[in-house]
Amino acid sequence: MKEYKNIIYIALGLILSAITYGLSFILPFDFYAMLEFLASLVLLGIVLVGLGNVIIGSKEKKNPNSNHKKQRQELISVSTDMFFIVLPMLVLIVYNYVVR
Repeated sequence: MKEYKNIIYIALGLILSAITYGLSFILPFDFYAMLEFLASLVLLGIVLVGLGNVIIGSKEKKNPNSNHKKQRQELISVSTDMFFIVLPMLVLIVYNYVVR
């Protein structure tokens, strides 16, 4: 299951994009505007996870005997997973700007 993790997250990003496409017919917003908003929220989450990683790293430097390495590895794993979720959205957004 672990070897298919990135494919599952890419599929999750495609599903979120499809849901956004369906909502664009119901809500008075453009599909690409909603997709950009959703992608920006996920990218903001990646930035916040990165800030958490920096904070844990500074705590680890102050107290080298503490065991923060596992927490930092989990945060890196989470940010990688979030990147694979946002990747299909970014491809669609770039496609929109290239075609337009």
